[in-house]
Amino acid sequence: MQRIHLTCLLLYLISTTYADEHLQFKAAPNVFLMNAANELSLKCTWKGKESLGLVQVKSIQIMKETEQGFEEIATLKHPDDTNMTSVQTHPKYDIEVTYWRHQNCFTLSVLFTKPSLRDAGKYTCLAVEADAIGSSFNVNASLNVTSKEDCSVDQWYFGPKTYNNRKYYLSKFAALDIDDAISSCVSLGGYLMEVDDTSEFRIANDLAANTKVERAFIAGWHAKVENKWIYPRTGQAMTFLKWRLGQPDNLDMEHCLEIGFKENEKDNNDIQCSFDNAFFCEIESTP
Repeated sequence: MQRIHLTCLLLYLISTTYADEHLQFKAAPNVFLMNAANELSLKCTWKGKESLGLVQVKSIQIMKETEQGFEEIATLKHPDDTNMTSVQTHPKYDIEVTYWRHQNCFTLSVLFTKPSLRDAGKYTCLAVEADAIGSSFNVNASLNVTSKEDCSVDQWYFGPKTYNNRKYYLSKFAALDIDDAISSCVSLGGYLMEVDDTSEFRIANDLAANTKVERAFIAGWHAKVENKWIYPRTGQAMTFLKWRLGQPDNLDMEHCLEIGFKENEKDNNDIQCSFDNAFFCEIESTP
């Protein structure tokens, strides 16, 4: 059993400006526990469009604005040709860089393994493209990471509700994706809520009552076997599902799970894991 410690939280507040709809720049997770093993991840994803006649991504860069100008945190050259792909990183930062490509989608991920207040600031993701006739053009998006200390879990979560020697919280902020939601729950000393029965489902609805939250992640993963859902933390088959009419429909690869709270829609719905969403946390506690 693990108690929740109401120590100070370090919140990285994220604001993003998109210069083009097919360039996405995200940071995760939102909430860190002070004096813990924290991580900060920046992800720049560029999805090419066939209608633009693109034939090559020449480079993707993640840069940080400083008083002296921009520092190149990570630079990916020729990402569309795996034999030429190389990543250059800035020696000043404790980071791990990952690159992957899926069909016409390129992602450059930078993980700050030891983030601190100095990592707050303005970041820019820049993609350089070449079209079918060889002309180059730039697409960029900026993202601000600021820091704020707060010692109250109540500042960021509704709850707790208690049941069966557990505590349950609902976030007051939207996670950037399912990984962000999971990381935030871990920071609280728990995990993404695993709804096992009608009583826990009722607790989720009680937490959302009288709030403006319309939908929120819970634990659930669409396994490779069609129509089989499991708890990601344990790999066990889910024991309780209350599907909304017409769900699950697996529209656009919806492999994660949420509960909706709109009128007459207080049921489960499958959802894309990359969706920004509120979320529930479950924490085991001693009596």
